[in-house]
Amino acid sequence: MNGTLAGAFVGLLLGAVVGSFLATVFARRGADRFAWATGRSRCDRCGAVLSLRDLLPIVSWLLLRGRCRSCSAPIALAHLAIEIAAASVGFVSFLLLGWPAGAAAALLGWTLLLLSAIDLEEMRLPDVLTLPLLTAGLLLSLLQGGAALPPLGLPPPAAAFAGAATAGLALAALGFLYRRLRGREGLGLGDAKLAAGAGAWLGIATLPLYFLLAGLLGIALAMGFGALRDPGRRVPFGPALGAALWLLFVTG
Repeated sequence: MNGTLAGAFVGLLLGAVVGSFLATVFARRGADRFAWATGRSRCDRCGAVLSLRDLLPIVSWLLLRGRCRSCSAPIALAHLAIEIAAASVGFVSFLLLGWPAGAAAALLGWTLLLLSAIDLEEMRLPDVLTLPLLTAGLLLSLLQGGAALPPLGLPPPAAAFAGAATAGLALAALGFLYRRLRGREGLGLGDAKLAAGAGAWLGIATLPLYFLLAGLLGIALAMGFGALRDPGRRVPFGPALGAALWLLFVTG
């Protein structure tokens, strides 16, 4: 069912808050594993404790012009970008799908957003995110429409399991062939696991359109990275795989 503008506005606000959390996880991913979950938020440079007015999603970054209030250290532009993207995901998800399918779409989009940010920065898709995404798609396909959950827009279980297996194996095989032919890494196992998750959330029938859209987005990303002019330059494929999955899920 379609959502309402009021519901979309709630999704926007919720997404901004979630985006602030995701940006913190992203910024502290190289530190202690659970550093983001302990203690008060502080400036990484001067250690000043951040007040509520410093933690307002999107607004604080703009008012502070991307700098710490205490020491004027720059706050990464990625922090603002993640907050805006997460707010947009929440708004569109609830506007197009309403409740509860919009909640599933938003959670999917926020997970893919964090995965994409990590892949852009580190050229990897961590199992701690890809495997739960795959598991959630398969589990929700089994539970939706019954006594446990209302319809969420996922495919039937058979289509979800077939889609996960087909997409995952296809990307793994393509990555293997690329390594054999070119002698270097092209598609990693993280890409295959993310594609398997996409197959679970979309179903096997949608995979041709999914791979077409992901390929087009991947070409656009490669152009942005300048990889078409420099064939040796590595380009992360995770953002294209993730964007194609979310776009097809919210519009399907």
